Amino acid sequence: MKPIFFTLFKLATVFTVAFFLGAQNKKPSYIYGKVELIDETQKGSNPVSNFEYNSSITDNTIIATGKGSRTEILENDITLRVGSLSVTKWLGENSIWLHSGSILYCSETYQNLEISTTKSKAKINGKGSFILRQPKMEDLNLFL
Repeated sequence: MKPIFFTLFKLATVFTVAFFLGAQNKKPSYIYGKVELIDETQKGSNPVSNFEYNSSITDNTIIATGKGSRTEILENDITLRVGSLSVTKWLGENSIWLHSGSILYCSETYQNLEISTTKSKAKINGKGSFILRQPKMEDLNLFL
């Protein structure tokens, strides 16, 4: 009985660790053009790296797209598409910051989302898709 229990315990531990590690990483499903990641936690070395299909995005990592570039990021039931000339950051599970540019946010499940920009803050509850646009030096535009 003890060998079976020990094997089941190890298996449960592996699945639990995989679940929590998987929940922390957001992965790109589409990249077009020049997309860069800026890791604010890196000090002393170059915090800027190219965003590639094997890249992971952790909370507080800035995503910046070049002219004509775009990317799509998937996490669980959430899809985030970042448009051309955009600078954004996924602050946490339910929080996004947009400095400039545009994002399309889509959720298949009910979410409590907090959106912030350099000038505005908004909270959205529900599921569906919306486009968020923050032109430079202008107010936030939200299209539901």
